[in-house]
Amino acid sequence: MTSLPIEEAVARYAELTQRLNDLKEQADFCKDIILGHFNEEPGEEIQIIDDNRVIVAIPEKWTWDQDCLEQIVDEDEMPDFVTNKLSVDKRKFTALEPEQREEYLSALTRSPGTPRIKIEKVD
Repeated sequence: MTSLPIEEAVARYAELTQRLNDLKEQADFCKDIILGHFNEEPGEEIQIIDDNRVIVAIPEKWTWDQDCLEQIVDEDEMPDFVTNKLSVDKRKFTALEPEQREEYLSALTRSPGTPRIKIEKVD
Protein backbone atom coordinates (compact mmCIF):
# COMPACT_ATOMS: atom_id res chain seq x y z
CA MET A 1 0.00 0.00 0.00
CA THR A 2 1.34 3.43 -0.89
CA SER A 3 1.63 6.31 1.51
CA LEU A 4 -1.35 8.65 2.00
CA PRO A 5 -1.43 12.22 3.23
CA ILE A 6 -2.53 12.29 6.87
CA GLU A 7 -5.85 13.96 5.97
CA GLU A 8 -6.74 11.17 3.54
CA ALA A 9 -5.63 8.50 6.03
CA VAL A 10 -7.86 10.02 8.74
CA ALA A 11 -10.86 10.26 6.40
CA ARG A 12 -10.32 6.72 5.07
CA TYR A 13 -9.89 5.34 8.59
CA ALA A 14 -13.12 7.01 9.76
CA GLU A 15 -14.98 5.61 6.73
CA LEU A 16 -13.64 2.09 7.18
CA THR A 17 -14.33 2.11 10.91
CA GLN A 18 -17.92 3.15 10.28
CA ARG A 19 -18.33 0.41 7.65
CA LEU A 20 -16.94 -2.15 10.10
CA ASN A 21 -19.40 -1.00 12.77
CA ASP A 22 -22.29 -1.19 10.27
CA LEU A 23 -21.23 -4.70 9.19
CA LYS A 24 -20.93 -5.79 12.85
CA GLU A 25 -24.49 -4.57 13.54
CA GLN A 26 -25.79 -6.43 10.48
CA ALA A 27 -23.90 -9.60 11.46
CA ASP A 28 -25.25 -9.41 15.02
CA PHE A 29 -28.79 -9.02 13.65
CA CYS A 30 -28.36 -12.14 11.46
CA LYS A 31 -26.74 -14.03 14.34
CA ASP A 32 -29.74 -13.34 16.58
CA ILE A 33 -32.11 -14.65 13.89
CA ILE A 34 -29.99 -17.80 13.40
CA LEU A 35 -29.71 -18.46 17.15
CA GLY A 36 -33.49 -18.09 17.45
CA HIS A 37 -33.84 -21.30 15.40
CA PHE A 38 -31.47 -23.36 17.56
CA ASN A 39 -31.55 -24.85 21.04
CA GLU A 40 -30.42 -22.43 23.75
CA GLU A 41 -28.87 -25.12 25.95
CA PRO A 42 -25.12 -25.86 26.00
CA GLY A 43 -24.01 -28.29 23.32
CA GLU A 44 -23.62 -28.45 19.56
CA GLU A 45 -26.47 -28.53 17.07
CA ILE A 46 -26.24 -28.88 13.29
CA GLN A 47 -28.91 -27.95 10.76
CA ILE A 48 -28.77 -28.00 6.97
CA ILE A 49 -30.26 -24.78 5.61
CA ASP A 50 -30.35 -24.57 1.81
CA ASP A 51 -26.84 -25.62 0.78
CA ASN A 52 -25.24 -24.65 4.10
CA ARG A 53 -24.40 -26.73 7.14
CA VAL A 54 -25.00 -24.42 10.11
CA ILE A 55 -23.25 -25.46 13.31
CA VAL A 56 -24.13 -23.70 16.55
CA ALA A 57 -21.96 -24.55 19.54
CA ILE A 58 -22.83 -23.23 22.99
CA PRO A 59 -20.23 -23.99 25.65
CA GLU A 60 -21.24 -24.64 29.24
CA LYS A 61 -20.07 -21.90 31.59
CA TRP A 62 -19.22 -22.93 35.14
CA THR A 63 -19.37 -20.44 38.03
CA TRP A 64 -18.28 -21.42 41.53
CA ASP A 65 -19.84 -19.80 44.61
CA GLN A 66 -16.86 -18.74 46.72
CA ASP A 67 -18.76 -18.64 50.04
CA CYS A 68 -20.12 -22.13 49.46
CA LEU A 69 -16.66 -23.46 48.49
CA GLU A 70 -15.18 -21.98 51.67
CA GLN A 71 -17.74 -23.88 53.74
CA ILE A 72 -16.98 -27.14 51.91
CA VAL A 73 -13.19 -26.95 51.74
CA ASP A 74 -10.91 -27.32 54.73
CA GLU A 75 -8.01 -25.06 53.73
CA ASP A 76 -5.60 -27.23 55.75
CA GLU A 77 -6.47 -30.23 53.58
CA MET A 78 -6.99 -28.52 50.21
CA PRO A 79 -7.91 -31.02 47.45
CA ASP A 80 -5.57 -30.88 44.42
CA PHE A 81 -8.39 -29.66 42.14
CA VAL A 82 -9.06 -26.55 44.30
CA THR A 83 -6.48 -23.74 44.25
CA ASN A 84 -5.70 -21.35 47.09
CA LYS A 85 -8.04 -18.76 45.59
CA LEU A 86 -10.72 -21.42 45.69
CA SER A 87 -11.05 -21.75 41.97
CA VAL A 88 -11.73 -25.22 40.65
CA ASP A 89 -9.69 -26.92 37.92
CA LYS A 90 -12.48 -28.18 35.67
CA ARG A 91 -10.40 -30.98 34.12
CA LYS A 92 -9.34 -32.41 37.48
CA PHE A 93 -12.81 -31.94 38.96
CA THR A 94 -14.55 -33.79 36.14
CA ALA A 95 -12.00 -36.62 36.47
CA LEU A 96 -13.15 -37.29 40.05
CA GLU A 97 -15.53 -40.12 40.85
CA PRO A 98 -19.19 -38.95 40.93
CA GLU A 99 -19.44 -39.44 44.70
CA GLN A 100 -16.36 -37.21 45.19
CA ARG A 101 -17.86 -34.47 42.99
CA GLU A 102 -21.26 -34.59 44.74
CA GLU A 103 -20.10 -32.62 47.79
CA TYR A 104 -19.01 -29.67 45.63
CA LEU A 105 -21.96 -29.45 43.24
CA SER A 106 -23.90 -27.13 45.56
CA ALA A 107 -21.22 -24.49 44.88
CA LEU A 108 -21.47 -24.86 41.09
CA THR A 109 -23.77 -22.95 38.77
CA ARG A 110 -23.84 -24.06 35.13
CA SER A 111 -25.11 -21.71 32.46
CA PRO A 112 -24.83 -21.34 28.69
CA GLY A 113 -21.75 -19.53 27.43
CA THR A 114 -21.42 -17.37 24.33
CA PRO A 115 -22.75 -19.17 21.24
CA ARG A 116 -20.48 -19.71 18.24
CA ILE A 117 -21.87 -20.12 14.73
CA LYS A 118 -20.00 -21.84 11.91
CA ILE A 119 -21.42 -22.08 8.40
CA GLU A 120 -20.02 -24.56 5.87
CA LYS A 121 -21.08 -25.24 2.30
CA VAL A 122 -22.64 -28.67 1.88
CA ASP A 123 -21.10 -30.68 -0.96
